[in-house]
Amino acid sequence: MGVISAETHTWSRSSYLQEQCQELRDALQKVDVEQPDFSKLEVIGSGKPQTSTTRSPVREREEKEREHTEIMMEDSNLLAELDEAFRADTCETPPKSNLNRAAAVEETAGHDV
Repeated sequence: MGVISAETHTWSRSSYLQEQCQELRDALQKVDVEQPDFSKLEVIGSGKPQTSTTRSPVREREEKEREHTEIMMEDSNLLAELDEAFRADTCETPPKSNLNRAAAVEETAGHDV
């Protein structure tokens, strides 16, 4: 006996398959393998793919750094606003005239002598 090729001996004509079909004949008559009956199938779950919500440590660190930067920028802006308000308040006081300053300097100098 030589080598049996797929061209001359197909799976559908194999003796093993024929023996199995005879043993399972009753079950195979009830179930048509070619056209299964889907009417009795029940779908469990949803059509949405299951996803996980884990986050990588790198992303968490980047988010914390971003939040920290935002807080620092807010603080910096607040300090700039306070500085501007302080400068505006101090500039509103009437400046001493140069004559008054000179007199004050002479007055203090006279006390030291």
